[in-house]
Amino acid sequence: MKILKGESIVDGAIARCRSMYGHAHDYNINSISNNSDGETFISADDLRKNLWNLEVSDQCFNIIDMKPSNMDDLTEVITST
Repeated sequence: MKILKGESIVDGAIARCRSMYGHAHDYNINSISNNSDGETFISADDLRKNLWNLEVSDQCFNIIDMKPSNMDDLTEVITST
């Protein structure tokens, strides 16, 4: 996951990579929410929610893991944080 910071330029806007966060999702991320503390955010894919600290890009805490041991038993997915 990359966090981009926009910079204003004369002809428009340009984005540049500010931070890269480690591989913690097996599926496409469908939601990201910043927290009111200004230091953490939550990312969610279809089966997991992770808590990240903006200062620590190589580690996160798993909040919810709904992945069943047998994917045939999957009955619901996460759609937002």
